[in-house]
Amino acid sequence: MAETLFVHLLIQDRTIATKRERIETVLGWHPNTVPFPEHLNDGLSGRLVDAEGGFGNKYISYQVGTLIESVVHWKNLESSDHERLIQDPWAFRDFLFTIRFTSSLLANKQKSGDLERHMLLHIVHPDTFEPMLGNDKSRLARAKAFQPLVPEPNLDTDRAIIHIRGSLEGESGKHIRFYDEDIRKYWKPLRKGNPPVEELESGIVPSPIKVSPTPFLPQPKDASRYSINDIVSDGCFLESSSLEDFLEHWRMKKNLILQGPPGTGKTWLARKLAYALIGRKDESKVASVQFHPNLSYEDFVRGWRPSGEGRLDLVDGPFLSMVDAARSDPGWRYVMVIEEINRGNPAQVFGEMLTLLEADKRRKDEALGLSYRRSKDERVYVPKNLYVIGTMNIADRSLALVDLAFRRRFAFEELEPELGQRWLDWVHEKSGVDIQLLQDIRRRLLDLNQQIADDRTLGHQFRIGHSYVTPPPGVAIRDAPAWFRRVVEKEIGPLLVEYWFDSPETAQQAKSDLLQGM
Repeated sequence: MAETLFVHLLIQDRTIATKRERIETVLGWHPNTVPFPEHLNDGLSGRLVDAEGGFGNKYISYQVGTLIESVVHWKNLESSDHERLIQDPWAFRDFLFTIRFTSSLLANKQKSGDLERHMLLHIVHPDTFEPMLGNDKSRLARAKAFQPLVPEPNLDTDRAIIHIRGSLEGESGKHIRFYDEDIRKYWKPLRKGNPPVEELESGIVPSPIKVSPTPFLPQPKDASRYSINDIVSDGCFLESSSLEDFLEHWRMKKNLILQGPPGTGKTWLARKLAYALIGRKDESKVASVQFHPNLSYEDFVRGWRPSGEGRLDLVDGPFLSMVDAARSDPGWRYVMVIEEINRGNPAQVFGEMLTLLEADKRRKDEALGLSYRRSKDERVYVPKNLYVIGTMNIADRSLALVDLAFRRRFAFEELEPELGQRWLDWVHEKSGVDIQLLQDIRRRLLDLNQQIADDRTLGHQFRIGHSYVTPPPGVAIRDAPAWFRRVVEKEIGPLLVEYWFDSPETAQQAKSDLLQGM
């Protein structure tokens, strides 16, 4: 509690003696003598967050409560999340400001501790976030005098301030303080003689400061950052909230299966979700494998292989290789992507790894011996930062259903054919297909999918997915009716023949209905 109080007092406008007295009072409650660390004394001078009045001295219970609950949420994260949030300032901000407080003190006052959150932003990422209150940040970012320095309207407040600071400091490198009077008068006048901010003319900037001709915005430390928003911008037609649900379920369960009709983008989305889970597009942390009927435990986990020198060597498969990589790099998440996971025999391929996949067995004391051991005492466990995502096509009659033991270890998410407005806008904008034609194509496919779903020999899992009628990004469709005819003739038509193999006239009629008038 004394440590928590020390952090809180960093924002209070009190003397060093007063702050120290409060901390020592709390330390005095301990049954043993706990001295105040002298090297922390200077840290109590002044206050960390720029603000006017006694903001740091009011609502102390809410502020300290915010610190405590934030730390509780932080400690509930995995080490890989800690590393990611320490490296990525924007992800850290998202973490802090999406915490839902549950204590009786804060449950109905979620905003009462925002001062503490803005302070933590600056402490952890001082090069990105200003030591300012949220209200002052908004006022500064919206000030008319500084709008020429912001590259686009309605830019995120913190990002707008980065542009403003970079432009005002210019090439001189001189550090500015937004609360210094020669700058603050343009966004928050202090004295009565200064004009109101809203009456300042656009384009005015503080004359003592040299303005850079090009607004400066620091690049993120890792340009390969990847999030749910990137999945949507890459062409996913699901809502962001649905994707977040997928990720949340995956984080909790550790293992996820995407299943759905053919052409619903399962493999594509699996890889995109892997990047979003990691937080960046890093191929070194994602491994893919295709399951097939001949795949064995020896191929996937570990087995004997010819060395080329007349002997056999014990070789780790792709799964154990990812286990080792994740265990040696606990600061990041690693993902194993398994395509068509039910095309093989998952229980046989995973072997004892199936037990170790469970979320509550991801620790060293749950380690098991392998079928092929390198030493008598070797034990293996799956680390917490290794996640598995698989795809499953349950419309293929040649594939076996997975057993219940396997199902219990995975969360399952169902993908649907997405032929809504997002699909319509995407194909129109990216490939130039006429809106009216797309609406016609959508109607025809919806009718076909309804027919398939109503067929007792088929069902909803056999419907036609949107991928069949979604050209790759950047591919211009010059003759859209001809393009659709090719898709039906070469891709959808053969699938329908397979569906209605015992009723070819039904398949032919369904194909004719798709092409009628085209």
